[in-house]
Amino acid sequence: MALDKYRIIETIHQSRRFILYKAERLQDGKQVLLKTQDPAQLQDKTLSESLIQEAEACLNLEHPQIRKGLDCFSEGLSQYLVAEYAPGLSLIEYLRQNSENITYNQGLVWAKDLLHALIYAEKKDVRHYNLNPYNIIVNAASELKVIGFGKNRDAWKHSEGNFNYRYPILYVAPEIFKTSNPHPNSDIYSWAVVLYQILCQELPWRLDGFVGPDEQKMQSFSRGVTLPSAEKVSDGLYSVLLACLKLDPVERIRDYAELLETLQQEVPDLDWSYHEPVEELVLPLAPEAEPKLAEIEEETLDEPELPIAEPLEPETEELSPEISFAEETTPEPRAEDEPETELQSEPALPESLATESEIVPEITEPPAPIHEDYKEPDIQDDLAWPVIQDEPTLPLPSREEEDKPREELVKPPEAPETRPEKIPETKRAVVEEIPKRTETPAPPPLEKKAPPTLPKPTYYEKEPELSPKAQKDLGSMKKIFVTLMILSVVIIAYVLIQHFVFRQKPKLDLKETDETVDAQDLILPTLTDNIPLEMLWVPSDTLIMGSISPEAKDNEFPLLTIKLAGFMISPLEITQEQWNMVYPTNPSLYIGANLPVENVSFYDAVEYCNAKSLKDGLSPAYDYHGTDIVCDFDADGYRLPTEAEWELAAKAGIGKNFQLYSGSDNPDEVGWYAENSSDRSKAVGSKKPNSLNIYDMSGNVYEWVWNWYAPYSYRTGDLFRGPQDGTDKVIRGGSWYHNTERMRTTAREYVKPYVKAGYIGFRVVRSR
Repeated sequence: MALDKYRIIETIHQSRRFILYKAERLQDGKQVLLKTQDPAQLQDKTLSESLIQEAEACLNLEHPQIRKGLDCFSEGLSQYLVAEYAPGLSLIEYLRQNSENITYNQGLVWAKDLLHALIYAEKKDVRHYNLNPYNIIVNAASELKVIGFGKNRDAWKHSEGNFNYRYPILYVAPEIFKTSNPHPNSDIYSWAVVLYQILCQELPWRLDGFVGPDEQKMQSFSRGVTLPSAEKVSDGLYSVLLACLKLDPVERIRDYAELLETLQQEVPDLDWSYHEPVEELVLPLAPEAEPKLAEIEEETLDEPELPIAEPLEPETEELSPEISFAEETTPEPRAEDEPETELQSEPALPESLATESEIVPEITEPPAPIHEDYKEPDIQDDLAWPVIQDEPTLPLPSREEEDKPREELVKPPEAPETRPEKIPETKRAVVEEIPKRTETPAPPPLEKKAPPTLPKPTYYEKEPELSPKAQKDLGSMKKIFVTLMILSVVIIAYVLIQHFVFRQKPKLDLKETDETVDAQDLILPTLTDNIPLEMLWVPSDTLIMGSISPEAKDNEFPLLTIKLAGFMISPLEITQEQWNMVYPTNPSLYIGANLPVENVSFYDAVEYCNAKSLKDGLSPAYDYHGTDIVCDFDADGYRLPTEAEWELAAKAGIGKNFQLYSGSDNPDEVGWYAENSSDRSKAVGSKKPNSLNIYDMSGNVYEWVWNWYAPYSYRTGDLFRGPQDGTDKVIRGGSWYHNTERMRTTAREYVKPYVKAGYIGFRVVRSR
């Protein structure tokens, strides 16, 4: 069998779609990378074909900046890709660790290498369409190597991650994001985004940090490209980036030939010309010489590697959360479709290299590149996430206006520093004939004059002796001064004792708010006393789910009729105080014990339900079967409501209740939304409840529910539990950030389950 030719050394990474192995080729002992499907996905023909397509692309590419594919074979139902073992850090991690050490010239060299790799691949009829910093590896010599050629063009949709890293979705060209139909110059757009981030350590647009990646992507379409400083990006290069980042591919630089020509004109500091890589011709040898040839080839290929730790090339696709009841853990950053950074397992690491848990946040002097194990975020696309209050695009200031204040502060006015202008070819000869400027002769030295003789000041003379009365007055003043000093010391000591010994517990620093915060609203950095959650009973009824009113969206009909059993629900959204009963840390963006906990993902909410159930002596409702979360609806522990349960509770237990909002047709009576929230979440229970005394079902924060999203027209076998799988989870109820349209009891929205935002929280239910 073909697999017998390799010895598996270790598992580098496992996602819901693929497994990456570090292996040894038994023929010559060379270390390679094996990529194959997860055993649970062997029946997925689309996934198998995608791996074969990637392998075919890798085998046809021979370029120093592209990771080389070595083999592809089948073993039963499994497909295997064998690739070059490429040590290094993903570019996204390299930028995080070495941001201060990347110069403008280094960025241009990387841009050229990356561009030449794309040009070469295009000549081989291969385009990337998933280009981002997770698919670029930087080795110890600061050389780039691109991976991911031949992947399914929608690989970025199957990726997950966290907010420590920029998501792959933000690098995708607009036409791919909107229609999944790439344009021949789509990779030019992604190349420009990556280059801007290399030089400026940020993306080209100012995006809201508290919204999900899909909404950030939508914001990038309506916000202008940020004007960087001249030290980071030259005027000519900035104009090239603007031309590459046009939203319409027709207006964008049309191909690589035009891009190279433009770069050569606008950025003449570097030779951008493309040269076809020279491929070595290997002549066949006699049979008796073949073993020697293999030995020579491996000596050439297996160059001594530096003692570095190679992080994973991006490949994490779907989050596989593990519920932890002991302590809260921070998820590893995950990468786009393939974190294939190979991990070096030899114990030859120098002590100076940092491990994943020993990352130094600040670098005071230029160190050698630090390499560590890394897994990139894998993000999924959310085309249906709405555009919300996009900021208007303001006209960009001219370079002269931006640089003028800086020059006035740094340069003397009589000799301002000016940036060199590009000289046209037609004028270059004339300029060369201009003689060098001669220096103006220095003026003759001024005649020195002797300084005038000044009379000796009187204070050098001996001071006269004081009279007995003056001496007595001086002694009295000294006594008064000493007395005042003693009193001052006593007062200061009293104040210090009152402040440090008898003071009350200090209030934590809260974000600015126009509300009065009570002492009970302060969050302590430790676990609070555990108290069982208050729950209200929602009686059984038949729910008419959805709406056919004029304001209803397409995903709210046709109407569904669902018979629901009674259940218990928390009358308030889970607060930060209740969160701190389980976890000592607080993830929320707006701090306050009585404020709803937010900035939590679907998985965070599930983990909280199980952990809180154990603390309260209840049976956890959630369990894992492989990478899938399953819910035991017969358990008595806390869980997220199903979409039907949430809507019945919002309608106060009345299945045919047609009020617009939960408890009223007037949104100001029952909820916080964009127009009345002062741009922040509010204390739970501060508005009118519905008739079951359930608060904030409309507004304040969106709430996670159990169901995967699907239109009501999608017939599922169980209307109560919803679809068995999907890519997005439903959120309900609207929030302080959105308008009243989202607050309706039947309104539905959906986001990826890993998304965290300052306007998404949750409440819990119990079956009994």
